[in-house]
Amino acid sequence: MIGWGFVAAIVTIAASGVPGLFFDRRSGAGERIATRLMVVGSVLGLAATALAVASDAPIVLRIPWSVPGGEIALYADGVATVFLFPIFLVPVLGSIYGLEYWPQSRNPDNGRKLRLFYGLMTAALGVVVLARNAIFFLGGYEIMTLSAFVVVTTDDTKADVRTSGFLYLASTRVGTLCLFAMFALLH
Repeated sequence: MIGWGFVAAIVTIAASGVPGLFFDRRSGAGERIATRLMVVGSVLGLAATALAVASDAPIVLRIPWSVPGGEIALYADGVATVFLFPIFLVPVLGSIYGLEYWPQSRNPDNGRKLRLFYGLMTAALGVVVLARNAIFFLGGYEIMTLSAFVVVTTDDTKADVRTSGFLYLASTRVGTLCLFAMFALLH
């Protein structure tokens, strides 16, 4: 049951930016919906994390998957909850802060993009911590790194932002290759 709480939190947070795509570029409705969905997802995630801390045994959820590697396996133990707590708390605070810091009305060209990828990045961070399968972990890691690249380069009209973004992207590609090598050696 607790495992499904993590799934609900991750799906809600990942989808938080989608409704904003259907509103006008200058409309604040999409950003308010995104923030509300982020709050709901974070509350679900924090509740599941608290229940996992209170549980005596690790939380394990296995979902059949037709991809090689067999299943989506989520695993939450005491160490994972240490990382899950800030993953579910900090982004919701950033989302609320973002209503004033990066309002849709003043940033019509990239406000929707920022909220969409901010939710994806947050959800993928949760997947990375909970993944108990190498394929699922690497998928979450890739979504996290690519979403973070878009978030980092939101204000891409500035040359230093583009340079920082591409430096980040290059370093994450090296990190991905190292992860592939590690999983190959472990297998």
